[in-house]
Amino acid sequence: MRPIQYLAVSAIALAQGTMVSANEGAAGPALVTMKEIVVPIVDGSRAYGRLRIRLVLLAHDASAVAPLEARMPELRETALIAAAEFARFYASPFAPIDAARLAKDVGAALAAHDADRAITRVLLIGVYAERS
Repeated sequence: MRPIQYLAVSAIALAQGTMVSANEGAAGPALVTMKEIVVPIVDGSRAYGRLRIRLVLLAHDASAVAPLEARMPELRETALIAAAEFARFYASPFAPIDAARLAKDVGAALAAHDADRAITRVLLIGVYAERS
């Protein structure tokens, strides 16, 4: 079995933000963590791997956290669709993942569905591709 490709992406913006829950108040940007997203890596009609990603949403302030958490199922669905599209065209369990392109694609999809402009940035903090 080939070694599993692993890439962890750290963002400088993480150091600038603060983790807050919906009922806490804090000035400045706030971070909202998404659960891990797992999508299949397919080639033709066969799935031969899985792409796992970890995302953190950078909200413009603490007051934007509660609406983001309330819309989390919708945001996860949007991120899942964008990640599946990326995995279909660009991911392989046998090669490094283009994390910059993945972050751009998922970030653009989430920004398009963010009517309130509550999300300042989408941070890709982990990418993991494995054979199934």
